[in-house]
Amino acid sequence: MDVEPHVNDRGPRWLLPPAGVALAFWLLVIRPLLLVAELDVETLIVNLYEQQAAPTWLVPWAGALIQWGPLPLILLSLTAAGHMVLRAFVPGLNHPAHRLSGRSRGLLSLLVLVPFFVASLPGALAVATWIAVEALSWVEWLYDLNPTMEAIYVAVPLCLLPGAWVGAVLATRASLGIRRSSPRPGVGPWVLRGMLGFLLVLSLSSAGAVAVAAAPQAARAARSHGSSAFKENCGTCHFRTASLNFVKAPNEWAQTIETMQGFDPTINSGEAADALAFLTAVRSQSDGWLFRTRCSRCHGSTHAGWASRSREDWEAMIQRIARWSPIYYDVRTRARLADWLSENRGDEEADLGLGQERWGRFMEVQRQCAVCHSISWNAETYRQGDRDLARATVARMSQKMVEPLTEQEIDQITDDWKALLEDPIEFDRLFPHDRPEPEPASTLEVEDRRPARGGNY
Repeated sequence: MDVEPHVNDRGPRWLLPPAGVALAFWLLVIRPLLLVAELDVETLIVNLYEQQAAPTWLVPWAGALIQWGPLPLILLSLTAAGHMVLRAFVPGLNHPAHRLSGRSRGLLSLLVLVPFFVASLPGALAVATWIAVEALSWVEWLYDLNPTMEAIYVAVPLCLLPGAWVGAVLATRASLGIRRSSPRPGVGPWVLRGMLGFLLVLSLSSAGAVAVAAAPQAARAARSHGSSAFKENCGTCHFRTASLNFVKAPNEWAQTIETMQGFDPTINSGEAADALAFLTAVRSQSDGWLFRTRCSRCHGSTHAGWASRSREDWEAMIQRIARWSPIYYDVRTRARLADWLSENRGDEEADLGLGQERWGRFMEVQRQCAVCHSISWNAETYRQGDRDLARATVARMSQKMVEPLTEQEIDQITDDWKALLEDPIEFDRLFPHDRPEPEPASTLEVEDRRPARGGNY
């Protein structure tokens, strides 16, 4: 006699453990991220409102959609995933939706997917805002969306939404146990499936790229707290999301919070600490991350082999590269990079293998020459010319200084400067990022009507 296999069907109680884990994951990880996204989309809407391009009534609707729209899909998917894990340890445990009819599964799919689809548009715009501020932290875009950011707001949703929608449909089908139908005979259905598969891979790859771009700040935002204190206390003097237009160092946010407390003494120390924790988590970069975005993006992991240098040397190097991008390397950024390099690659006794006396003379060339221009300014002329030509230039520059050099100092700097220029390989090792700039040539003849004066000017 055939024995019917035992089915371990004990009702919905087997769904309680995975549902509890799913709810805890939602509360501890996902909801903090959605609260940040809610504020980010509010930032975007308010900025557009300042340009008379968006109504403010969108703020509560967009916020509610972002916060609650993904909830059914996330809870369903996480609960089903947890139940699948339990099935590996409980023999015969059925799929959680095995008792549902096809109509019930279709209705449940609509109840799960429709809120997610509706919420995904403001959610994608929130991610675009997030990435724009994170990647372009040096842009103050309070009243003007420049073309770069407009491109981000167009590209991010186009990349993110198809992948998110396809992923939502696949997650819902897997969670509800909806099986795919077999393709009909013929070539057409297989071609159609191939095209859909290609679009799926393309959209998911694009969505993955967007996720990677947002991942660094998402990791910080997941650990953030204090969003309630931020929402309740910031906005007395300005719209509450104004500060989310900027990325600052933690100590700078602390100074900002202290300044705001001076304007509004009702903000107590606990609320200020919570607001500071929130801003530090969602709109702040560590010095190490700043180093990776400014230096490692070109040098990669080669910085592990860099020689140690003094803080003065690091600051001079940062200043040299800042001449090529003074906005990307602003005063605050340069100071923070110098702090990180001094802490991780600092050595006040470093001489790069030259000896303290010789390296000290080269550093003096940098101190005297690099204030106004690169050390290798018009390098080819002085590398190939004789010493008298180089000395005449140093003497001429000396006359422009507040405290002119002595004759002995002029001779010493001339000799050291010539030694540096005559060995380009060694020069690049000692003073990286110094560019040989040609002497400027005038392309426009202008009559000099200045009165005759003595001296040099």
